[in-house]
Amino acid sequence: MPETVGSGGTQPLADAMRRGDPAAYESLLRSEGGRLLITAQHLLGSEEEARQAVRRAFQVAFETRQQMPEDADAIAWMRRLTVGTSLERLSVLDRPPEEPVEDLVPRFLPTGAHVETFDAWRESAPAEAATEPAAGAVRDAVGRLPSTYRVVLLLHDVEDVPATDLAGILGISANAVTLRLHRARMALRRLIAPHFSGASA
Repeated sequence: MPETVGSGGTQPLADAMRRGDPAAYESLLRSEGGRLLITAQHLLGSEEEARQAVRRAFQVAFETRQQMPEDADAIAWMRRLTVGTSLERLSVLDRPPEEPVEDLVPRFLPTGAHVETFDAWRESAPAEAATEPAAGAVRDAVGRLPSTYRVVLLLHDVEDVPATDLAGILGISANAVTLRLHRARMALRRLIAPHFSGASA
Protein backbone atom coordinates (compact mmCIF):
# COMPACT_ATOMS: atom_id res chain seq x y z
CA MET A 1 0.00 0.00 0.00
CA PRO A 2 1.58 3.34 -1.05
CA GLU A 3 2.04 6.13 1.43
CA THR A 4 -0.58 8.84 1.37
CA VAL A 5 0.35 12.35 0.30
CA GLY A 6 0.51 13.64 3.86
CA SER A 7 2.62 10.83 5.31
CA GLY A 8 6.11 11.68 4.15
CA GLY A 9 6.07 13.60 0.90
CA THR A 10 4.94 12.60 -2.58
CA GLN A 11 7.99 10.65 -3.78
CA PRO A 12 6.77 7.23 -2.52
CA LEU A 13 3.39 7.99 -4.06
CA ALA A 14 4.99 8.98 -7.37
CA ASP A 15 7.00 5.76 -7.39
CA ALA A 16 3.84 3.73 -6.78
CA MET A 17 2.00 5.63 -9.54
CA ARG A 18 4.86 4.94 -11.92
CA ARG A 19 4.53 1.23 -11.14
CA GLY A 20 0.81 1.42 -11.95
CA ASP A 21 -0.42 0.70 -8.43
CA PRO A 22 -4.18 1.52 -8.44
CA ALA A 23 -4.09 2.32 -4.72
CA ALA A 24 -1.67 5.17 -5.42
CA TYR A 25 -4.11 6.83 -7.80
CA GLU A 26 -6.95 6.31 -5.35
CA SER A 27 -4.87 7.90 -2.58
CA LEU A 28 -4.09 10.94 -4.70
CA LEU A 29 -7.71 11.29 -5.79
CA ARG A 30 -8.89 11.23 -2.16
CA SER A 31 -6.36 13.80 -0.98
CA GLU A 32 -6.16 16.14 -3.97
CA GLY A 33 -9.25 15.47 -6.08
CA GLY A 34 -11.18 18.40 -4.62
CA ARG A 35 -8.38 20.86 -5.30
CA LEU A 36 -7.87 19.53 -8.84
CA LEU A 37 -11.61 19.92 -9.44
CA ILE A 38 -11.44 23.57 -8.34
CA THR A 39 -8.52 24.19 -10.71
CA ALA A 40 -10.42 22.66 -13.62
CA GLN A 41 -13.60 24.54 -12.75
CA HIS A 42 -11.72 27.84 -12.67
CA LEU A 43 -10.65 27.20 -16.25
CA LEU A 44 -13.85 25.65 -17.61
CA GLY A 45 -16.54 27.39 -15.57
CA SER A 46 -18.67 24.25 -15.34
CA GLU A 47 -18.52 21.66 -12.58
CA GLU A 48 -19.52 18.84 -14.94
CA GLU A 49 -16.88 19.83 -17.49
CA ALA A 50 -14.36 20.08 -14.64
CA ARG A 51 -15.18 16.56 -13.45
CA GLN A 52 -14.65 15.24 -16.94
CA ALA A 53 -11.31 17.03 -17.16
CA VAL A 54 -10.13 15.59 -13.84
CA ARG A 55 -11.23 12.08 -14.82
CA ARG A 56 -9.36 12.45 -18.09
CA ALA A 57 -6.29 13.73 -16.23
CA PHE A 58 -6.16 10.60 -14.07
CA GLN A 59 -6.61 8.45 -17.16
CA VAL A 60 -3.72 10.24 -18.87
CA ALA A 61 -1.62 9.93 -15.71
CA PHE A 62 -2.02 6.16 -15.75
CA GLU A 63 -1.46 5.83 -19.48
CA THR A 64 1.70 7.98 -19.41
CA ARG A 65 2.98 6.89 -15.98
CA GLN A 66 6.31 5.77 -17.40
CA GLN A 67 6.92 9.31 -18.64
CA MET A 68 6.75 10.75 -15.11
CA PRO A 69 10.23 12.07 -14.21
CA GLU A 70 12.06 10.16 -11.50
CA ASP A 71 12.06 13.18 -9.19
CA ALA A 72 8.51 14.23 -10.00
CA ASP A 73 6.19 15.60 -7.34
CA ALA A 74 2.99 13.55 -7.65
CA ILE A 75 0.70 16.50 -6.84
CA ALA A 76 2.44 18.85 -9.27
CA TRP A 77 2.33 16.16 -11.95
CA MET A 78 -1.42 15.66 -11.56
CA ARG A 79 -2.03 19.40 -11.44
CA ARG A 80 -0.16 19.85 -14.69
CA LEU A 81 -2.15 17.06 -16.33
CA THR A 82 -5.40 18.53 -15.03
CA VAL A 83 -4.55 21.92 -16.52
CA GLY A 84 -3.68 20.21 -19.80
CA THR A 85 -6.92 18.25 -20.03
CA SER A 86 -8.89 21.36 -19.04
CA LEU A 87 -7.25 23.39 -21.81
CA GLU A 88 -7.96 20.62 -24.30
CA ARG A 89 -11.60 20.64 -23.29
CA LEU A 90 -11.72 24.43 -23.38
CA SER A 91 -10.50 24.41 -26.97
CA VAL A 92 -13.49 22.37 -28.19
CA LEU A 93 -16.27 23.92 -26.11
CA ASP A 94 -18.88 25.94 -27.98
CA ARG A 95 -18.23 29.38 -26.54
CA PRO A 96 -19.42 32.82 -27.70
CA PRO A 97 -16.99 34.77 -29.90
CA GLU A 98 -14.28 36.39 -27.79
CA GLU A 99 -13.54 40.10 -27.66
CA PRO A 100 -10.01 40.99 -28.79
CA VAL A 101 -7.90 41.89 -25.78
CA GLU A 102 -6.97 45.13 -27.55
CA ASP A 103 -10.59 46.24 -27.11
CA LEU A 104 -10.44 45.56 -23.37
CA VAL A 105 -7.12 47.02 -22.22
CA PRO A 106 -6.80 50.76 -21.54
CA ARG A 107 -5.63 52.87 -24.46
CA PHE A 108 -2.71 55.27 -24.20
CA LEU A 109 -1.66 58.46 -25.98
CA PRO A 110 1.89 58.79 -27.38
CA THR A 111 2.69 60.74 -24.21
CA GLY A 112 1.83 57.71 -22.10
CA ALA A 113 -1.35 59.26 -20.69
CA HIS A 114 -4.64 57.34 -20.77
CA VAL A 115 -7.04 58.09 -23.62
CA GLU A 116 -9.98 57.51 -21.28
CA THR A 117 -10.57 59.32 -18.01
CA PHE A 118 -10.87 57.01 -15.00
CA ASP A 119 -12.46 58.00 -11.72
CA ALA A 120 -10.62 57.10 -8.55
CA TRP A 121 -11.91 53.99 -6.81
CA ARG A 122 -14.11 54.47 -3.75
CA GLU A 123 -12.48 54.12 -0.36
CA SER A 124 -14.98 51.36 0.35
CA ALA A 125 -13.90 49.36 -2.73
CA PRO A 126 -11.70 46.83 -0.83
CA ALA A 127 -14.55 45.97 1.53
CA GLU A 128 -17.06 45.85 -1.31
CA ALA A 129 -14.86 43.40 -3.22
CA ALA A 130 -15.63 40.75 -0.61
CA THR A 131 -19.38 40.96 -1.22
CA GLU A 132 -21.17 38.58 -3.58
CA PRO A 133 -22.41 41.28 -6.02
CA ALA A 134 -18.85 42.55 -6.48
CA ALA A 135 -17.43 39.03 -6.67
CA GLY A 136 -19.99 38.22 -9.35
CA ALA A 137 -18.98 41.30 -11.31
CA VAL A 138 -15.34 40.24 -11.14
CA ARG A 139 -16.21 36.69 -12.28
CA ASP A 140 -18.18 38.10 -15.20
CA ALA A 141 -15.27 40.36 -16.12
CA VAL A 142 -12.80 37.48 -15.99
CA GLY A 143 -15.14 35.52 -18.23
CA ARG A 144 -14.94 38.28 -20.85
CA LEU A 145 -11.18 37.95 -21.18
CA PRO A 146 -9.94 36.02 -24.22
CA SER A 147 -9.12 32.45 -23.17
CA THR A 148 -5.37 32.77 -23.74
CA TYR A 149 -5.28 35.67 -21.27
CA ARG A 150 -7.93 34.34 -18.89
CA VAL A 151 -6.05 31.06 -18.43
CA VAL A 152 -2.81 32.81 -17.50
CA LEU A 153 -4.59 35.13 -15.06
CA LEU A 154 -6.49 32.33 -13.33
CA LEU A 155 -3.57 29.94 -13.07
CA HIS A 156 -1.10 32.57 -11.86
CA ASP A 157 -3.21 34.86 -9.69
CA VAL A 158 -5.84 32.39 -8.44
CA GLU A 159 -4.09 29.01 -8.57
CA ASP A 160 -0.63 30.40 -7.66
CA VAL A 161 1.14 28.58 -10.49
CA PRO A 162 4.59 30.22 -10.94
CA ALA A 163 5.24 31.94 -14.27
CA THR A 164 8.09 29.55 -15.08
CA ASP A 165 5.80 26.56 -14.56
CA LEU A 166 3.09 28.21 -16.63
CA ALA A 167 5.51 28.64 -19.51
CA GLY A 168 6.14 24.89 -19.52
CA ILE A 169 2.45 24.00 -19.19
CA LEU A 170 1.35 26.33 -21.97
CA GLY A 171 4.36 25.78 -24.23
CA ILE A 172 5.26 29.47 -24.41
CA SER A 173 8.16 31.55 -23.17
CA ALA A 174 8.29 33.04 -19.68
CA ASN A 175 8.27 36.49 -21.31
CA ALA A 176 5.04 35.63 -23.12
CA VAL A 177 3.49 34.55 -19.82
CA THR A 178 4.49 37.86 -18.23
CA LEU A 179 3.08 39.86 -21.14
CA ARG A 180 -0.22 37.99 -21.17
CA LEU A 181 -0.56 38.32 -17.41
CA HIS A 182 0.10 42.06 -17.55
CA ARG A 183 -2.45 42.62 -20.32
CA ALA A 184 -5.01 40.40 -18.59
CA ARG A 185 -4.68 42.38 -15.36
CA MET A 186 -5.00 45.69 -17.24
CA ALA A 187 -8.10 44.48 -19.07
CA LEU A 188 -9.65 43.14 -15.88
CA ARG A 189 -9.05 46.39 -14.03
CA ARG A 190 -10.71 48.35 -16.82
CA LEU A 191 -13.71 46.02 -16.88
CA ILE A 192 -14.36 46.14 -13.15
CA ALA A 193 -13.59 49.83 -12.69
CA PRO A 194 -17.23 50.94 -13.15
CA HIS A 195 -18.22 48.77 -10.17
CA PHE A 196 -15.73 50.38 -7.77
CA SER A 197 -15.12 53.93 -8.96
CA GLY A 198 -16.95 57.14 -8.18
CA ALA A 199 -18.67 58.32 -5.03
CA SER A 200 -19.91 55.83 -2.48
CA ALA A 201 -23.58 54.97 -2.75
